[in-house]
Amino acid sequence: MNSKMLLEIVEKAVSERKDEGQKYWVICYHKRQIQCLGSKCPAKPEIIFLTVSAMDCERGFSPAQWVLLEKRISKFWKEKNL
Repeated sequence: MNSKMLLEIVEKAVSERKDEGQKYWVICYHKRQIQCLGSKCPAKPEIIFLTVSAMDCERGFSPAQWVLLEKRISKFWKEKNL
């Protein structure tokens, strides 16, 4: 998995999130895929990679957030052999 593919997966998850009027969202692994769920969502994701504000989702993540996401997701995939 390269950085470009990871960026596309995360951007797709963010764009597909259901607007629930949430202030905060989690980028997580849930139901065998990367998802962006409202922080108050009752779902129990396998792992949460990052919690972000609704504003971050709208304007885009900072370079530091992308680096952190890439490291955490890459490590998770390696550990799970995905």
